[in-house]
Amino acid sequence: MNKKLSSVFIAIILILSAFCGVFVASADEKPTFTLDTVEASVGETASVCLRVSNNPGITAFRVVITFDTSAIELTDVEFGDAASGYFTGTSQNYGSPYSVSGFSAVEDISTNGILVTYTFKVLTSVEGSYSINLTYDSDDVFNLEGDSVDFEAVNGSVTVLSCSHEFTSEIITEPTSDSEGLLKYTCINCGYSYTEVIPMLSSVYTVSGTAVLAENSKNDSPNGYALENVSVYVNDELLYVTDEDGFFSFDLENGDYTLKFEYSCGFDESLNVTVNSDDVSLGEVQITGLDFVRDGYINAKDFAVLTRFAYGYEDGDITSFDLNNDGKCDELDMQIFRNYISS
Repeated sequence: MNKKLSSVFIAIILILSAFCGVFVASADEKPTFTLDTVEASVGETASVCLRVSNNPGITAFRVVITFDTSAIELTDVEFGDAASGYFTGTSQNYGSPYSVSGFSAVEDISTNGILVTYTFKVLTSVEGSYSINLTYDSDDVFNLEGDSVDFEAVNGSVTVLSCSHEFTSEIITEPTSDSEGLLKYTCINCGYSYTEVIPMLSSVYTVSGTAVLAENSKNDSPNGYALENVSVYVNDELLYVTDEDGFFSFDLENGDYTLKFEYSCGFDESLNVTVNSDDVSLGEVQITGLDFVRDGYINAKDFAVLTRFAYGYEDGDITSFDLNNDGKCDELDMQIFRNYISS
């Protein structure tokens, strides 16, 4: 009988010891404020909850978070179920540091769960973990009796993930010749955007063309024979002399100009040109170029000079007499002259 009583007594002692161990373990669980750790990409929003656990009962609290405002932006704050029963308050703006508080004048509240939800927008595209630090003053968390209650504060973070950006572009400000423009790029996946300066428009524009031989009295140039050494004047200032291909090119600002083309074996030609924020291509400019004796007429005297070079009676530079630009003065050049006279 004594042995049975001893066995029962020992069993009761073991059971009580087990329960006591549970109670002791529970007593070791510390009251804690914990911020979530979350992930998001640039342009996205992330909800970070402040959770309270092992709450022994408090009548007032005030906690503060700090964060990198260049990486994440606080956009909204909402109190959760664990804040029910408190008169709550927040900082006046969403900057860092940011505080939330609660006060109950009638009881200690021991609710666990979500105390506050902070909403952040990710501003940076640089991958990494951006801390949200949680602090409080020991005098700001207390019970109804006025005793401070010690809570462990666990920091949170927002981890910025990479985004495979796909950008669209939009011109915000058109550039002019007096001011730069602005171009905005926006990622269609995450909303991240940045701007880029558009250089000012050029204040000068290119005027170009080709001087060709007028092959008849109507100033037609069906074969486009280029004229070399044509002097091009703009408002009486020499700007260009055509090359062997008859090409000329120069830059002008916006405005109205008079172009004059002078050719030593031909007649001067004038052309009015307007430059208006764009390049100007004049195409072929026909020049009458058969006045070899330079008397202002095209007649038998000029043909006689051409004939002497074509038949080799005259030596010298044949550039002006090689009308078809084949490198020699011959019967073909004489025929071009005849065609002009007969037109």
